[in-house]
Amino acid sequence: MWDVSNRAIATALQQQMCDANPGTALSAMRLIEDAREWVRDCSWADLDPDDVDTLGTIEIVRGVELHYDGGWAQFVLDASAP
Repeated sequence: MWDVSNRAIATALQQQMCDANPGTALSAMRLIEDAREWVRDCSWADLDPDDVDTLGTIEIVRGVELHYDGGWAQFVLDASAP
């Protein structure tokens, strides 16, 4: 299990966004929406795509960390690529 506190996740999220996006307009909200869309597209057996909007930001980040190849850090880099 990926066992870290919500505060640690939020701090890491903010730092990775700053590191990956210096001088760009990619906002935290846009990044989370991109992650939500990726989760919807995954069609995990235990999650109905209609329920993705009920997940909190931390749940979205955790899901990406666990299931995206390279985790959250790679997702941020890929989402930031031109």
